[in-house]
Amino acid sequence: MGNESPGLICLMGGNRPGRGTDGVDAPPTVVTSKPLKEGAMEKASTIGLDIAKQVFQVHGADDRGGVLFRKRLRRGQLLSFFAALPPCTVAMEACASSHYWGREISKLGHSVKLIAPAYVKPFVKRQKNDAADAEAICEATQRPTMRFVAVKTEEAQAAAALETSLFDSGHR
Repeated sequence: MGNESPGLICLMGGNRPGRGTDGVDAPPTVVTSKPLKEGAMEKASTIGLDIAKQVFQVHGADDRGGVLFRKRLRRGQLLSFFAALPPCTVAMEACASSHYWGREISKLGHSVKLIAPAYVKPFVKRQKNDAADAEAICEATQRPTMRFVAVKTEEAQAAAALETSLFDSGHR
């Protein structure tokens, strides 16, 4: 295969050559916990970030869309990971917590873009999981016609939450 690294986690593919367990004819995919190439993290132009409560999935790609790395990070590792990277575009699905993470990551010098989940869904290639979502976010971000959501300030996010709660309770 040529790109194996000592950080090998799994080899996806069925017991028949060229056929994955999901029924798709494709060569087996190697997923690693370390960069595939030396210095790959420094070459990333776009990073797709799938956020969750405790574990975050990161997918890095170069300016042509080539995969450079895939990583799983715990909540406490996220900001130090981005602090170590040169400035690049970091994209996430838009949700309440993505605005917080967007503000924090942009303080580190990165350009943050949020995408509505409905625009990411068509880019998920296989089973729905955090790694596939991070890859889809990264790919969607690189599309020239993609629409993005602005990262809200803390005040704007608080006002929107208050407005939503007032509307939901009928006090509007």
